[in-house]
Amino acid sequence: MPFPVFAIWLAWLLCLASSAQAYSPAQYDSQPFGQGAMQLQDPSLELTLAQVRQSSDWQPTGADHPNFGYTDAAVWFRQTLELPPTQWWLWIRYALLDEVDLYICPKAAPTTHTTEPQPCQHQQSGDSLPFNQRAIQHPDLILPINATGEVELYIRLRSQGTSQLPAWLISEAELDSSLLSYNLLRGGFMCALLVMGLYNLFIALTTGDRNYLLYSGFVLSFLLLHMTYEGSAFQFLWPQWPEVNRYALPMLFGVNQLILCLFVTRFLRLAEHSPTMHGVFTIFAALAALSIPMALVSSYGSVLFAQNLLSTVITVSALTMGIRIWRRGEVAARYFCIAWVVFIIGMVFTNVRSLGWLPTNTLTLFSYQIGSFLEIILLSMALGERITRLQRNELKARQQRLQSQEQAILYLRSFEDLYHNSLTGQFQLDVQGRFTKSNPSWRTMINLAHCDTERLPNFDRLFADDSVTDLWQILQQHGQVQRYLLTCGDGSERRWLSITMRRRRGEELAGSDTAWIGSAQDVTQQTQHEQRLQHAQAEKAQSLRQMVMGIAHEMNTPLGNIQMAQSYLHENIAAVRDDELRQQLCDGSQHIDQGIARLKDLNQVMKNSALIEEQQWQELIHLRQWFRHWQQETLRLDPELQLTVKISSFTQQWFGDSDALGRVLNQLVDNSLRHNRDQALNIHISVYDKGDELRIRYQDNGCGIAKEDRERIFLPFYTTRRSDAGSCGLGLYEVHNLVQEILAGKLQWGSAEGFDLTLVLPLAEADQPQQTRLRPDCLA
Repeated sequence: MPFPVFAIWLAWLLCLASSAQAYSPAQYDSQPFGQGAMQLQDPSLELTLAQVRQSSDWQPTGADHPNFGYTDAAVWFRQTLELPPTQWWLWIRYALLDEVDLYICPKAAPTTHTTEPQPCQHQQSGDSLPFNQRAIQHPDLILPINATGEVELYIRLRSQGTSQLPAWLISEAELDSSLLSYNLLRGGFMCALLVMGLYNLFIALTTGDRNYLLYSGFVLSFLLLHMTYEGSAFQFLWPQWPEVNRYALPMLFGVNQLILCLFVTRFLRLAEHSPTMHGVFTIFAALAALSIPMALVSSYGSVLFAQNLLSTVITVSALTMGIRIWRRGEVAARYFCIAWVVFIIGMVFTNVRSLGWLPTNTLTLFSYQIGSFLEIILLSMALGERITRLQRNELKARQQRLQSQEQAILYLRSFEDLYHNSLTGQFQLDVQGRFTKSNPSWRTMINLAHCDTERLPNFDRLFADDSVTDLWQILQQHGQVQRYLLTCGDGSERRWLSITMRRRRGEELAGSDTAWIGSAQDVTQQTQHEQRLQHAQAEKAQSLRQMVMGIAHEMNTPLGNIQMAQSYLHENIAAVRDDELRQQLCDGSQHIDQGIARLKDLNQVMKNSALIEEQQWQELIHLRQWFRHWQQETLRLDPELQLTVKISSFTQQWFGDSDALGRVLNQLVDNSLRHNRDQALNIHISVYDKGDELRIRYQDNGCGIAKEDRERIFLPFYTTRRSDAGSCGLGLYEVHNLVQEILAGKLQWGSAEGFDLTLVLPLAEADQPQQTRLRPDCLA
């Protein structure tokens, strides 16, 4: 809290304490008007002075300061006084009365109803008249009583707000003293509010904190609201336009409530602590904003009643949330809660007094000023605590930033050490493919360990083949690549490098020419080892094919001899006279024919499996049409077969050997039929793509393959039905060779019942639309 505000606040409280006796009804030179007075209500608003003087409906007020609350009736008061020969005044301490008529009549009651009353002095006041018509230029209504001796005072009140009469009869000497104390009290209060509002506005403009801006708006709007309530705004801002008083109070009340809702929402961080209450206060703010234009079209009393009700709900809700947040450890919420408790007490006293449920005295008369001022002071202390907390947090954050910077420097040094000493090659390229940074490992990998980074050739020149162009194409499409194999050098110095690169994005590009970051690993040994394995496997497969081809070739001679012997046997069977012997020879000849047919089939299968590589032909096929045609041909050969094909692949075309694919599927169907002759066979084929692979899943409901036989089932001449004359064990061997050698795919066993095998085939580049290959300088 700034010192000037504290000084004004202390002086204001001292003045309030010192002036308490001046407003006491026990003071000799002043007394409450309602003490011993009579009252009369006029719902018709048509009673004249003569009629009320003659009325017999007068009732005792029963209070020193009568209060009727919100009423549409006019209220008359009567008081009989014995005035000394000095100047006396009627001081009404409520500035919002619309119409106040004071009649000073001599004490001479009429004897008959027809007799006119003696002439009475008449004075008018209230906020419905221009301010300059008042006898004393003061926000309160102060009317002179120019009479001595025994007189009757009649007061008529009419107001759209509360009809109350907190009035005193006071001598001129006492009035001067009381006005001096009151003006000091009033001026100190408004000055303190003004200083608080401007002080926090300055903080808001300096720091940019919206909490201070909203708090400043709350204090300054409350200052205008208070000036309107106690009449200073009418005196200084619109003295010649009394009709403004009809709208000023409810409109300023709505503005103050709107800013208050926004301040509470932001100060308590309701969006963070309680989204539900944040929504509730948003509704409160909308209602407060709605009440501003409603003041122009609705009645004065109804709008103020609704605003008082809304103010009560807002205050209680803010206090409830403040307590909840206080319990979570927020120190600023403690001052917030105390401020609202003080404000609630002051408002309760004021509202209850306005409704006539409490007597009017110094405490109830100034309760809302005391409560609101203490609330503003405590809220300022809460904001001060917020500043202190923010400063502590800022200091702590600054220390953490310094520590983070020191750690970042250490990490950077460690990274630089790791970068330069890493066994993995590290490099960076600009948009033209020139090196901007590299570590020794990279330069060693490319056989340029003696060169600095600036002297290294362009990235493309390090690699002789066209694969580097494919690398840039992938980088253009995806922005990164992982484990891409490139070769550099030749002869004995030929090396294979696994390249990983990515594009720099966002903040990484700030102040740097580097567009690409890459790393490399020397995989020469692994690649050479894999090539040796592949070469050995190819030699093994070639040797196996040669052996099978040799066996098939060697079978031709004995097979021809057997066929010649069989022909000779056929020609001489008829010459045998013995019927029994002839029948035995016929049976033996039949077995020989079956064996010859079996050997011919086996010989042809062996030749087919050995001549796979010479029969391949790749073409672009449409998957749906090809599989539909294959399904129709298969069902035409075996109409009783239950065969379904489901294609759920997004890939519409596939580039490969359609003849090899057909032979694979035919062999699988033949294998299923051969091993499941005793049951109704259902075959289901699913075609789908996964990543860069085309998958063809083959399933049947047969007996399947035991897990222990899965590794041996693709070996030549292996069969689980050795006793079956039609099974030679070369069908799945041919499938294995076709998939791996011709289709460049692989086989995967499934887990479903029956025979479940998936063909995994690569989606070749011919599948995809051709892309324009760009140099690195085109990728910027």
